[in-house]
Amino acid sequence: KPLAVYDGSGNYTEELLDGLKMYNAKASFFVIGEKAEKNPDIVRRASSEGHLIGNHTYDHIRLPLHSIEDCEESIGKTFNIIENITGERSMYLRAPFGDVSFYQLKKLDVVFISWTFSTYDWKDKDADYIYERIMKKASDGDIILLHDTKKATVEAVLKAIPELQRQGYEFVRVDELLARNGEKIKMGTPYRWCKHERSAFSF
Repeated sequence: KPLAVYDGSGNYTEELLDGLKMYNAKASFFVIGEKAEKNPDIVRRASSEGHLIGNHTYDHIRLPLHSIEDCEESIGKTFNIIENITGERSMYLRAPFGDVSFYQLKKLDVVFISWTFSTYDWKDKDADYIYERIMKKASDGDIILLHDTKKATVEAVLKAIPELQRQGYEFVRVDELLARNGEKIKMGTPYRWCKHERSAFSF
């Protein structure tokens, strides 16, 4: 069950949401707070259509370069924005650049989501490159890092989803993935994948 993780929201989020709805696929959108404030309708739509809305800090700060107080402010502000838009309180955070210190893992009261592999779509690769990387790397229980700020990414994802579904994969939210084996999701833990009948992987 590969799980797609997206940064959002961007110029192509609605196109992606249209495709996810068509294929009955679920995703997790880790939103930057200041972008969510400017695009509340998109965030609200993603939530109402069953996707997870997570936190990517308010202004994409690199956590280890900031004090705990500054991190708490950026993260807390974004959680409040998400709750105001969706009516639901989130507890999931994807740290910008995947960068967080051991001290912050223990002090910040969130569930950290990392990823199994990146498509490197942020390097302005074309849709075929992104599609081929998804198809080559995807395996059971993966969390895949993608960005809906890129048109090429959305094109690649919407091409890959039906192909992977034909191979027996299901696209689920990150919270559903981590709970698949009945395991309790822990705060302060950076999760990278969750294989069938195995503990959710973190380090």
